[in-house]
Amino acid sequence: MKVARIASSLALAMVLAGCNGQSQQSSSPATSAPSPTALTNPTDFPLAAGSTILDVKPFSQVIAIKTSSSMLGQEGSGTYVGYEVLAGSTQSASALRAWLADLGQHPPTGYEYQTGSATSSGDVAKTLDLYGIAYAAFRTQKKTPGHGVIVVAMDPKQVKEKLGIALDLVERYRSLPSAVRDPIDQQFKGRTGFTISQATDPSSPLGMTIAALRQLQNSDARAIVMIDGTKQ
Repeated sequence: MKVARIASSLALAMVLAGCNGQSQQSSSPATSAPSPTALTNPTDFPLAAGSTILDVKPFSQVIAIKTSSSMLGQEGSGTYVGYEVLAGSTQSASALRAWLADLGQHPPTGYEYQTGSATSSGDVAKTLDLYGIAYAAFRTQKKTPGHGVIVVAMDPKQVKEKLGIALDLVERYRSLPSAVRDPIDQQFKGRTGFTISQATDPSSPLGMTIAALRQLQNSDARAIVMIDGTKQ
């Protein structure tokens, strides 16, 4: 009987201790996970009103003026570093095109317009326009060293519909040895008017567009891609 009373007392103590522990747990303030920090534009170049920044990452590219299709090489061949900004927009594709056209005609303070679909009649701008891609390039006026900004505005759904199989050609090209790339390069140029080199150049308007499509995956929201680069 004495053993039974001891066991019963121990069991009661354990139950009371469990209740007390639960009481203490429930009375402790709940801690919530910290909310993610919103991304901000690290450059002084404005985005379209209402844009939501989706990604910001460092940019670095070695540019050889004679072979590159980049718009950054105003300072000559060399390594250009800066930022790449990807933003989503609820504005229509035509509204973003109008915004970019206005930037071309009225550049932000301290910048001058270089080239782009906003006012250019060049072949590159015309061909990009066929796929729903608008772009403009800018350069600082007085800063030393000067730096360039390339802005692309596009509707991912429209671009994917119009480029179609050409996007698959780019992915196939990346995985092939250089000896067998020429036929695909010619096939791509025949379909699009661009070479694969232009499509894979990280700071060419087409290269910026294709890289953004890979990040956006299945999103159909309109997008703005901006690269800010300064020669080291």
